[in-house]
Amino acid sequence: MERYVKNTIIKSLAITDVNNLGYGIGRAPLSDGAGIVVFVKGAVTEDVADVKVIKATPSYLVAVIDRLLVRSRFYSEPSCPSAGKCGGCVYAHIDYDYEKQLKKRYVQGAFRKAGLSADISDVISADKDHYRNKAEFPVGPGYTAGFFSAKSHRIVPLPDAGCMLQKRVITDILRTVMEYAESRGVPIYDEEKGTGLLRHVFIRDGGESLQQALAVVVTSSSFAREYPDFAGYVMERHSGVKSVMMNINDKNTNVILGRKSAVLAGEDHIIARMCSLDFKLSLESFFQVNTPAAEMLYAKALELAAIEPGDRIADLFCGVGSIGLYMLANSGAACLTGVEIVPQAVENARENAGLNRLERARFVCADANAEALNEADVVVTDPPRKGCGESLIRRMTDCGAKRIVYISCNPDTLARDCRLFEEFGYRYGKVYLFDLFPRTGHVEAVVCLEKSEVQG
Repeated sequence: MERYVKNTIIKSLAITDVNNLGYGIGRAPLSDGAGIVVFVKGAVTEDVADVKVIKATPSYLVAVIDRLLVRSRFYSEPSCPSAGKCGGCVYAHIDYDYEKQLKKRYVQGAFRKAGLSADISDVISADKDHYRNKAEFPVGPGYTAGFFSAKSHRIVPLPDAGCMLQKRVITDILRTVMEYAESRGVPIYDEEKGTGLLRHVFIRDGGESLQQALAVVVTSSSFAREYPDFAGYVMERHSGVKSVMMNINDKNTNVILGRKSAVLAGEDHIIARMCSLDFKLSLESFFQVNTPAAEMLYAKALELAAIEPGDRIADLFCGVGSIGLYMLANSGAACLTGVEIVPQAVENARENAGLNRLERARFVCADANAEALNEADVVVTDPPRKGCGESLIRRMTDCGAKRIVYISCNPDTLARDCRLFEEFGYRYGKVYLFDLFPRTGHVEAVVCLEKSEVQG
């Protein structure tokens, strides 16, 4: 039997697919006839290439292109010079229409693995460039800021034209922060030595509100004393910046934000606008990073919910209340109950209900798996990647909801949970896909589960 080791050249490998990490997939021959899977960085379906093995395991190989023989029609020249270097755009080298096909196939495959047959829509999308309204930039030696290379803490500096995913205003604010840091000689954090002061820059844009928030993640509160003019320097150059904060993280950790924050200037929040509603966002608040695509997803979720006058809505993993408040504002629902485990997000959700004059909303700070659900006619849930799981699904179905609208960022756990819902007497409908993260391997889905007329 052939044995492939590191640095082996595999001749004329045909690429037949692409995975959600952006690697082309081929199969190298073995004498047993089955072959071995080869994941090829930067390759696209229909490429043919001689490839060099960089990692060999008994069950798969990882390789890079040594010599390209046939270039795929699905290849697209990356518009960003950092493509393939930073860990962001795994699909930067792939035609965007084909990227959406790959994402649909990924979801179809997840449902097949779960033993389910589902009607799955084409991927619905907005702009593929400059859509992200939030960024967390690591800062490194030489006053560079950018993003970590894949599976490392090596910083790939931001290109001169900025990141193709981030809103341009975010890049502009970052450049001002770094100009200040370099001109004042702010010590940059050295991860290996554990020395320095400035380690990350966090920026959020509020969209139509034209407000931005800035936070510098530093190792000591001394930043405020040593650089008292920092906030003014930024705000004079960017009139939309309404919040400048300092977050203190002195731990040797991969977690970006520390537990303590302080306002340097302005407010401790900004107002973001989405779906014609205003949302107060604190530093830690979760908010959809692609506003136009999220608005399309929310509109579909509202349609699927089919809320009738007097219905009671339960919103699980509600965050700052965006989807639940949107449904309440655009229906004749009697009331909304939101459940979220992050205290600051719950506080924001309550404030957002008041901000938008939606009086029939209440928000509970609790684990969705622990909070007892009262009777609800419609449940909307947007869980983390691990999905809902059997315990929470039982709680949702026990509350007697006519419909459950499930928003998911993980096709595998969505398919698993749809199968569990079937076991508890709910049938799933068409699965609608939305690209909230173009150029990455992620895709969002929304599906409605309805109580079966006959249960047994």
